[in-house]
Amino acid sequence: MANDTEYARLRTMRESAFQAQQEAFSKMKDLGRIRSAIKDELDASWSEVSAARDRMNESYQENQHEWERFKSRLDELSDEIDEANRQGDYYHRLSQEAFDRASNEYEYGDRAMAPIYSSEARGYQSERDDWNATKSRLIDRRRSLERPSNSFEQDKAHYERMKSQHSHVQARYQTAKAAHESAKAEFEDAKTRHESARSDFERHREHLAAKWRDVSCADCGAAFRINVDWTHPPKYCKACKEKFRQKKIDLARKAGKYVDPEDVKVRFNYNTGKNDVYFGGLGEADGYGHGHAVVDERGNVHYLRDATFGDKEDAVIIDDGVKL
Repeated sequence: MANDTEYARLRTMRESAFQAQQEAFSKMKDLGRIRSAIKDELDASWSEVSAARDRMNESYQENQHEWERFKSRLDELSDEIDEANRQGDYYHRLSQEAFDRASNEYEYGDRAMAPIYSSEARGYQSERDDWNATKSRLIDRRRSLERPSNSFEQDKAHYERMKSQHSHVQARYQTAKAAHESAKAEFEDAKTRHESARSDFERHREHLAAKWRDVSCADCGAAFRINVDWTHPPKYCKACKEKFRQKKIDLARKAGKYVDPEDVKVRFNYNTGKNDVYFGGLGEADGYGHGHAVVDERGNVHYLRDATFGDKEDAVIIDDGVKL
């Protein structure tokens, strides 16, 4: 099969078709992932559009209550500030009165009472300072209150933006969908071509396999395979051929004792069904001046010429007249 050109051609076509199918499949998968990702983005975008629309519908009613809540909170903080201011003034007066008593006791009365009134005055001062700090925090909080905005217009603008973004994502999805569907069609076409090429290859391989037959070695009886297309199918298994080859090498050695037995070339002649054995040539076994033997499959020598650089006819040792 390895030397069959049609087999090689069909195998190449099958492998090329398979590679094209794999590339088309990979492309289809990549575009499918892109399409799926954009579809998820499209679904998420639609959810945002729906949420923005619901928010816009609700914001109008909510906006009516924002000003009421703002005014109510403003009034609460104003009342708390007034209360903190009153308490600060009250403890300030108490601290002044206590300091006055301490001063009077120190100047005109019991000096031992002066520190007591002074301590009481400082306690009133601490209360006053706490209320003043509370008033400052409340004033800052009132100043930090944000006036309600027109949230309906903001929500409406947000809704319009979400719709516009969704339209862009939808356009991208349609493009990705078309590319994926095209790649899917390409894959199906490549798959069909591969299946066709594979079927052609399998049919040809079965056709080639049908040409092989099991035969028995004419010498040892071992089974081996031959092809019905061979002009001169072998009669012997590889082991017996090697055995015969060794015999041929031995014959070549006898023909030229000075020749290294490994420096031998053996070629099977399909036209005669015999083996040509070359040895002792200049530079290589079948080089200039080589020796030549013709040996059949059983090792019978039909022609033997020693290696020589002189007259070849003088070097002929055996010639049974049936070399061919």
